[in-house]
Amino acid sequence: MGLCKVVNIDEKKCLNCHTCISVCPIKYCFSSNGKTVKINDDLCIGCGRCYNACPHKAISIVDDFQDFLDSINRGEKTCIIVSPAILVALKEKHKKLLSWLRETWVLTGLFDEGLGAEISTIKYINFIKKTGIIPVISQQCPSVVEYVKIFAPELIDYLAPIHSPAVIIAKFIRKKLKFEGNIAYLGPCLSKRREFKDPDTDGVINFNLTLTNLKKYMEMHKIDLNSYKDGKYDWIKSEKG
Repeated sequence: MGLCKVVNIDEKKCLNCHTCISVCPIKYCFSSNGKTVKINDDLCIGCGRCYNACPHKAISIVDDFQDFLDSINRGEKTCIIVSPAILVALKEKHKKLLSWLRETWVLTGLFDEGLGAEISTIKYINFIKKTGIIPVISQQCPSVVEYVKIFAPELIDYLAPIHSPAVIIAKFIRKKLKFEGNIAYLGPCLSKRREFKDPDTDGVINFNLTLTNLKKYMEMHKIDLNSYKDGKYDWIKSEKG
């Protein structure tokens, strides 16, 4: 299958305590040689529970953050689609983050994934009305999609033929705005990296940036968001999305 890596285990830090295995909803993706735990990427659904649970900080998130920075340093045209999750992760500072992102990396554009959520809702309603297929399994969570593909293939026919909000808005940016540069996605999800590298999404999004690694970058560079003004998104503003 060749699924890309979304978590990495540092065998030097791993004490083989099996906490990661205890919280994993799959179990089959882990193995242990008695000294350390290893993970089979092709059986991992990328939910990230093991990362949050590891008491020894032996598990790290693998995203495209460094590749994104390298592209910025090369001067490549780039925009970012931002997940509404920043409202939870940064609370009242989430608008200041938009200003910092734009000023720090001189981005071509910042787009609200919420708009993609509104479009996807319309697509789901139209699909159900047209086909009458119920139940329908949403494709908005790559971990759910990977679970179905790997462990419950009998449910594949129930996966809605509709992309996630991130991919939907990316396709609009490509088609409507004629954008030909790099598109990055900023959100909390590890498994988005899998989604963006899946041939079914046509490679419209180049980089998955996790909020976890962004926060580490900001802490390392001592970024104070309070020193920035409130920013805003480009293009159309989402409402309920």
